[in-house]
Amino acid sequence: MSPAEKINAAFPVPTDVDAAHRRLMTLLSDNPKAADVARTQADSLMTLRALNCAKALSVGRTDSVATVKAMPIDRRCLQDQDKQLARYYGVRSIGVLLARPPLRPRSAVGALSVLPRGSLASIAYGTVARDANVAVMRDITGNGAVVELPNGSPIAQLPRAQTGEPGSRLSPNGQVAAINTMHTGTSFFEAETGNRVWETTDGTRVLTWLPELASFIYVTRDGMVMIADGQTGQVSPHQVAERNSSFVAYVPGNPARVLVGSSHVLRLVEHARVANGIQPNVVKELRITGGQGITSGNPVPMAAGKLVVFMSHPNIGWLNLEDGTSGMWKTAPYFGTQFAKLDETHLLITSVERNRLTTKNWSFDIAVGTVAPTDVPGNLGLTVDIGDRVGVMKRGQEAWFGDAVIVGDAAPMEQLNSAYELEVQLEKVRAQAETERLSAQSPTGARLGADPNAPSARVMAPGLGDVPRDAHVHMVGVYEGMRDAGSSARGSRSARTVRVVVRNSSKPVVLVLSSYEPVNWSVVNAGGRIAAVLLSGYHQSEVFGIGNTTVLRIGSAYAYAAGSPEYQRLRQAVTQYTGPMEIRSFQGKYAGSDFVVGGS
Repeated sequence: MSPAEKINAAFPVPTDVDAAHRRLMTLLSDNPKAADVARTQADSLMTLRALNCAKALSVGRTDSVATVKAMPIDRRCLQDQDKQLARYYGVRSIGVLLARPPLRPRSAVGALSVLPRGSLASIAYGTVARDANVAVMRDITGNGAVVELPNGSPIAQLPRAQTGEPGSRLSPNGQVAAINTMHTGTSFFEAETGNRVWETTDGTRVLTWLPELASFIYVTRDGMVMIADGQTGQVSPHQVAERNSSFVAYVPGNPARVLVGSSHVLRLVEHARVANGIQPNVVKELRITGGQGITSGNPVPMAAGKLVVFMSHPNIGWLNLEDGTSGMWKTAPYFGTQFAKLDETHLLITSVERNRLTTKNWSFDIAVGTVAPTDVPGNLGLTVDIGDRVGVMKRGQEAWFGDAVIVGDAAPMEQLNSAYELEVQLEKVRAQAETERLSAQSPTGARLGADPNAPSARVMAPGLGDVPRDAHVHMVGVYEGMRDAGSSARGSRSARTVRVVVRNSSKPVVLVLSSYEPVNWSVVNAGGRIAAVLLSGYHQSEVFGIGNTTVLRIGSAYAYAAGSPEYQRLRQAVTQYTGPMEIRSFQGKYAGSDFVVGGS
């Protein structure tokens, strides 16, 4: 035995690393040449493991394994080397899976139909493979399942994971599921078996897959963008992507390109395999001018990759990848920002009637700016963001998926928006007249300096005038979102995710969300009727998962402790909007991660 072999025999790799090695060899069993390459790479890493951790020691020809085992080998060094081995086996295994054909061939699905939930308690959200009839579904408890479309036949079960929405990435061929957890990192699973392939611990999340290179791009907790090369197992910093890049789009074509960057500045990048790995090259830098840029989700390629569209609250924005121009379709106030891709020139969007409880689904022709009613019922629930896959997923009490809709006669979007705005203005006039009438009838309300909390004077603000008067108000407050494990950085203004599950309730719910630090509020509707969301905080926060529900920003008040002066100020600000509605609950934590409201 060589000195390195003796050291590795005396200090063997952990069982999980050995299992990862055997898994990779199994995946490559049908490709002897690739298996030989992987075996050579692994042997080289094992040799480096031994030599790096025994630098100051001399292992002779006559030393036995038992003798070496008694030597003071640096145990921390071995642990670090084992992590690198696990990463190599994991990234290589993911690369092998990314190079495989679709797990289930992609074919037309047809009209929306119910997805069986199988062993899941419900379907809270999901993600669909772009080039395969495969989806990953999750319920509010965190359990997951890989299913075949359109019938929902189970393929594999995934273990429970605490994850935000969206918390999953599915490779284009449906072979790899990446589940991003809230407090640890990302777990990669072989979708066909549900077996864990690799698990990171540094808070990474997948930005996009590079299927043509059997690789992927991810971002670490500290904002570094990395390329994981599935052919070599190497992980290296992305040379051109900006730190803390949040938004990405895979742009099909020859060659394929990736659009990556921030809310207003993005780079169009080509990736090519060179002798020492993968080389990214910037094709052009693009800027989104006007509006808020990309506010949530990821840009979706349209018009055969010439254009990307994105949510830019309260409208939908676009960016031309050929000439660099950008703009906005004024979808507000009648239409929401959430959309699904029907084909290269049509989006499915949803309108909300003035009662805030009735919705309709429309086909939006981005080429001519018209909308046409569809046969997709408005009561199916929220549109789930499935990225650039053609098709529509809806979720409410059930979940539905389809990729074909029937449309009616088209009309200019501007025309419907104008009609809606006129009705809203008339409603405000009627609400103001009602307020004046009640004040005139109530001596208390008419007196100068009257108690604003007196029942006769508490009338809801016009912004909530169409919310049912018997709605229940549930308040949630934090100082900040829960920090990731191991994070000690202070003073950062980066938003962290706080999840709020709204259970089935007998009454409509007005949800009040407040914080000091910026928070990404991820609302999971588990059967509740969310009539409106009131958002309050010292710094700017955002709400996700509520579709077209009304969101009102009511000021800077925040509270995380009942009975505190901050709580009293928050409650006073809320009652100015909710009037006589009953405040049923308040939950608060300094650093919050998960809350459950409703259920009565």
